[in-house]
Amino acid sequence: MWNLLTIKILVYKEDTVILSSQANFSWNPFKNHFVHTSISIGNMYSEGITDFPDDSTFISTMIDYWQNGKFEEHKDKNYIIDENVHENVSYKKDEEGNWIESGTWRWS
Repeated sequence: MWNLLTIKILVYKEDTVILSSQANFSWNPFKNHFVHTSISIGNMYSEGITDFPDDSTFISTMIDYWQNGKFEEHKDKNYIIDENVHENVSYKKDEEGNWIESGTWRWS
């Protein structure tokens, strides 16, 4: 069976709600991972894959593209804390190709 998941990430700022990004995830049963694309504020386009090494972790690896032609490899490691919360550690590559931590967030 083929599955498609669409998500929207909203930012709440004072009395305003802002759509931060929107993404589509489709399950590839042959490779056992999600393939995803997203559009974020500032018109950044992203595409990549999401793997699930265990029941409480998912790792997304992607390439982010900007309208000026620049692009960057990006990785997010997500840890499920409970039913409504997960923590995210983001990484980007340095000039030598090593993953360097670039931020940590808690999502609820």
